[in-house]
Amino acid sequence: MEAKNFFDLRNPNYRGIWTKEKDFCLFYIWSRERTLEGLSGKCLEKYNGSLAESTIHDLKKEKFEISFVKKYKNPGAGLIKGSIKYEGTRGNESALFEGIWESLNSEKEKVWGRFYLADNPRNIEDLKKTLATLHIGKFERTLENMQRAFPFTPLI
Repeated sequence: MEAKNFFDLRNPNYRGIWTKEKDFCLFYIWSRERTLEGLSGKCLEKYNGSLAESTIHDLKKEKFEISFVKKYKNPGAGLIKGSIKYEGTRGNESALFEGIWESLNSEKEKVWGRFYLADNPRNIEDLKKTLATLHIGKFERTLENMQRAFPFTPLI
């Protein structure tokens, strides 16, 4: 095997979060080979307790724009079986790329969500703030649902 086929798992090229409705997931991208369409590589993420691997192709990054296509190798429950297109721009308030991902589900209906992507270690703090905001929102929704189901439950 040539050296270019190995990925340094400690140093991904991109770290990101994708969201769909009230769900979110962290992912990491390692890019490696340049093709006519753009860079290709691999992506790892942990979703519903399982590690999901996907391929990345057509990755194009300019100063303020990014796009790529992701396809899961063995999509588990809840993951899209076809190609997923990501397109985004660098945010005004943070150094992250922010954008929309979209695909077709198994019923051929359009599904989409948002994503946030850090392309260098200096941007990881902005990604952490985004992740904290998502966690706080999930916690608040859990509290609201608990109060609806058990209105006499005291909350700390």
